[in-house]
Amino acid sequence: MPNPDRVLLRKSTDGRYVEVGVLVERIKGKTWRLVLPDGSEIDHDIQASEAFAERGSIAHRLRTEPDLVASDLDASPERVFVQVLSTFPKGAKAADLKNALIGIDRRLVDKSWERAKRKLDASPDVKRSDTKIPTYRLLTRPSPSVPADEDPSLPQTSAALSPGQPEAPPTVESQPSTSSPDKQGQGAFTEGTTATSEPEDDGPEPTDPLVRFLVRTGLTDPHESLSSLTRQPLLLGQLLGRVKAADLSELLTSLDEQHRGLLATVLGAGKEGLLGPDVAKLPKGAYEAALRAGLSEIARAPKDKGWPLSMLAALLERATASHAIALGLLIDLARAFADEARKRDQPRERRQHALSGLQKSLESVARAIDDHDLTQFDMGRLTEAARQMSFTRTGGRSFLVATLYREDPERARGDVWWAGATFDQLLEAGHGPLATAMNDATIAERVVRPLVDEALNQAETRSRLGQIIASPAPLARWVSGEGMQEAFLRGGNRDEVASAWAEVLSDTRKLARMEDRLTAAQSAVRASEDRQRELQQRISHLEHRLQATGEELAAARGAQTDARGVHERQVRADLVRVLAKIAAQVSQSASASQDAGLMRSIGHATAREGLDPIGTTGERSTFDPRTHDPMGQTISSDTDVTVVRPGYTWREGTETVVLLKAQVVTNGE
Repeated sequence: MPNPDRVLLRKSTDGRYVEVGVLVERIKGKTWRLVLPDGSEIDHDIQASEAFAERGSIAHRLRTEPDLVASDLDASPERVFVQVLSTFPKGAKAADLKNALIGIDRRLVDKSWERAKRKLDASPDVKRSDTKIPTYRLLTRPSPSVPADEDPSLPQTSAALSPGQPEAPPTVESQPSTSSPDKQGQGAFTEGTTATSEPEDDGPEPTDPLVRFLVRTGLTDPHESLSSLTRQPLLLGQLLGRVKAADLSELLTSLDEQHRGLLATVLGAGKEGLLGPDVAKLPKGAYEAALRAGLSEIARAPKDKGWPLSMLAALLERATASHAIALGLLIDLARAFADEARKRDQPRERRQHALSGLQKSLESVARAIDDHDLTQFDMGRLTEAARQMSFTRTGGRSFLVATLYREDPERARGDVWWAGATFDQLLEAGHGPLATAMNDATIAERVVRPLVDEALNQAETRSRLGQIIASPAPLARWVSGEGMQEAFLRGGNRDEVASAWAEVLSDTRKLARMEDRLTAAQSAVRASEDRQRELQQRISHLEHRLQATGEELAAARGAQTDARGVHERQVRADLVRVLAKIAAQVSQSASASQDAGLMRSIGHATAREGLDPIGTTGERSTFDPRTHDPMGQTISSDTDVTVVRPGYTWREGTETVVLLKAQVVTNGE
């Protein structure tokens, strides 16, 4: 008959465990015979999301009824801690007992321990050692419901108990030291692992060679066990990091393959590369198990120490250099580092280590998201973590958002990914891979442009203006001329150089000059209007004279006889000369020349009287003293001149006379 107290639990979507069935016997490896609730029996392979526990044990209660455990801690804390202590055959320190209550609020656990400790110290069933850090051991122990060598209960680790966390494969049986590389280190960092030898007793000389070495070198106390150390990979790595290369080399000669794998995981290649070959054989599972145990370790590490965070960051860097670590685990690491970085009341060194670890985590997440469906992960936790970092040219946050934009542009446009960004951050990030995302129209409108406008509105110094002017293209495209002008004016109030620039680049004095020019132009317009009226009057006068002269010429032609005398010809020549002068004056006047009717009348009159024009106003030619009037200037022949008033020749029979010379000036005058 199956033991009704030995049950298989499976983690549900809400993080709680539900009972699957009752354990009957192990068939082989991870395959067990189970009795389901309907009474049927199946052979079942243990999955990563499943765990064994004895019904009513602390492991079972923490999985199925954590709220009741918390309630019992508040009501009778000593009973809960006695139940926890019963799972430690060789005894445990206070920290071990408290750490076993994973999933329970740490403040409640610490407070309850202070109350339970007094009763445990006085209990005849509990032995307390006299060491500086006492060890508690239960003297009376209930008989186990399953043989010790077959008890498949999972270790109570953060990976097994924390809702929503990725889970390490369960340790269901002891692994010999000759296990294959794929299994080496897989469950080395979980409580209860039996892959390595444990101390036979509480004597001063542990039997495990690694523990014995640490005790002899004074790095740990005689009551420490390898099981406890492997649950603390960061501490183990920190202790072993103090060992000199020669001592480490001597230690390695006494360790088996699995011990060396343990050291390679927490140390890397080690001093002088002594563990290099072992590092090359480490499977992904060894690193992931160590990283999960490290997550639990930093949660209970001393708050004034930064080395646990530094060790976890180094472990992450080594792991990602060799393997594609699970994306869910990387997000958990990023969130853990971000939580530490968010704490403002901690030493500066610890916060710096937290930021360094967060940087590595975000970079690792960015490299991992290429191969994953992001809808399967809680991206909200990732955005919260990323907000603890600034955008830099090649930093983790910039790399993450740039990669996300490449893989899923719509998701990267969400404001949550850009929360907290500043102009100075984008000023630097715009020179790196994030520039492509910053050029996106939606991101530019929601994020980039408002930050550029804000920077312009607040700029008051030459150095700040210089930064804005030299900003990368994704930012510079949004720098408006008006905003830059106002910034120069503000800077000019306190900076002489900026003030000088503002005078040239702004409209302050330019506007005044433009107003003066406008006033002068308005005066010129009024003068032009007066001149126009004057010219109109002159044109009317010229038209009147032209009409009168024409009439006189007509009368002269009528009175002229076939035998013309010299006197009559001179009179006619004088009249034609007057006509030529009038025509020249009209052609010289810009306003009169625009009067089409007047110009037609002039053309008819001059053609009728045999007048031919010499040049036109503005025409360029070579100076000819026979037809050109230099107007008092001394101009030599063949000099280039410009006609300012045309002249006329008069054809009288077969004779042509220069009646009025064209007035000219030399070119350039």
